[in-house]
Amino acid sequence: MLSRGEITTGSDLYEGAFVFQHGETAPDYLLAHVLALDALTKGFVRAKWLSAATLDRYLQLIGQPQVFGTQYPFDPKLPHPITNGGRFSGRTRSPFDDSFLPTYLRSDFCVPDLEQQKKNLQTLNSGSYPRATMTLPGCER
Repeated sequence: MLSRGEITTGSDLYEGAFVFQHGETAPDYLLAHVLALDALTKGFVRAKWLSAATLDRYLQLIGQPQVFGTQYPFDPKLPHPITNGGRFSGRTRSPFDDSFLPTYLRSDFCVPDLEQQKKNLQTLNSGSYPRATMTLPGCER
């Protein structure tokens, strides 16, 4: 559909970005990022957080630190218990360059500040998913 030019609206580009963001390769994540950015240029503001998340995911896969802090991958050095929320525990934000972007730029992309991200990490590692605080209030994903 992309190659035929059938994905053109902000909403369609966002949905396409969301699909590729759940791919497995660096080109999947890079394409997801470009699609999310294009959705933003077409006025689809829900793509703000997704454009940040796709960049972070791409950077991590190519061995670079994320810059927004949206990704909480498994940390091989932490336990991953099967019970009590094992699906969420054992997470990290590393590698993460938390000094690369100022808070206002994170905020522009609906990404919580560093303090909230630390709390989100603690919540994940306690076995729960912090859905309400993964983006800023008033931002939709």
